[in-house]
Amino acid sequence: MDFDYCNNMYNASNASEREAQTGIENVTRAQYVRMCVNFRRAHDSDVSNILILPYGLIFLLSVVGNTMVILTLVRHKKMRTITNMYLINLALSDLLLAVFCMPFTLIPMLMEEFIFGPVLCVLIRYAQGKLLHNALLL
Repeated sequence: MDFDYCNNMYNASNASEREAQTGIENVTRAQYVRMCVNFRRAHDSDVSNILILPYGLIFLLSVVGNTMVILTLVRHKKMRTITNMYLINLALSDLLLAVFCMPFTLIPMLMEEFIFGPVLCVLIRYAQGKLLHNALLL
């Protein structure tokens, strides 16, 4: 993917643009592509490290925390009040938001393309919109 992108960038640019980007006069295709791929991989790993840790932490805390709230309120019959039903609804909405939004936002952001297919692309975007709408209204 990086190789094709960098090769297309080489083809789309002229010699003066390539010299400005690389600092090398008369850079060859192999040199340009190698530098471009190395730069993209280094940049991607930095961005990946910055994004994956917070996304993973928030996802984990959201799933564990909301699951614990739901299980606690459902298991104890004394806890079935109107206010706690609202809390169950809120926790369920938040749990679904984390499960359907976070992975399907992070993975395409890291890979720079949506890999799950066109049907799932439409369904996930719809589900994200509806879940966010429900979470905000609760």
